[in-house]
Amino acid sequence: MSTARNGVYHRYTFANTSSLRYLDLRNTGLQTLDHAAFQGLLTLHTLYLSGNPWRCNCSFLDFTIYLIVTHLNHPDAPNATCVAPMELAGWPIAQVGNPLRYMCITHLDQQDYLFLLLIGFCIFSAGTVAAWLTGMCAVIYQHTHRKSSETEDEDEHGQRVRVARQIFKSRADSGHDGFPQLI
Repeated sequence: MSTARNGVYHRYTFANTSSLRYLDLRNTGLQTLDHAAFQGLLTLHTLYLSGNPWRCNCSFLDFTIYLIVTHLNHPDAPNATCVAPMELAGWPIAQVGNPLRYMCITHLDQQDYLFLLLIGFCIFSAGTVAAWLTGMCAVIYQHTHRKSSETEDEDEHGQRVRVARQIFKSRADSGHDGFPQLI
């Protein structure tokens, strides 16, 4: 069997060993394992993992889930513990799946909260500026519309001309049933 390089086995290390039932990886200097290396080991029943400096980081999450799902027998489970990160130091690798899932998938760090706060402030600011611009455009439009209607009421000499803007005739002028009539 090939040895571990830099504390990691290659994912195809166990590729031609489909009938392997017992695997002893104790004291091999392993730091992490790729769960894909064990995909072809359908008959694997017993796995020893103690005595290694396991790095229980996010890249180790898939292997811990593999340990839970496959129900492998690992008699030395209490002695196969994480050395890093500090939050998980001393935890058995068979029990580190849920804390790792929280740390790697659902956990938000302080930087994440700052980013969300910054994005929220930017969206609020953009909405406020858009509302202000919309209000200013409405005021300018009404002001321009009012000025143009006032200029229509002046004659060529700048004198104001009284324009009757009557849409309906008054009741006295209408002869039918007291209802106003359109002019």
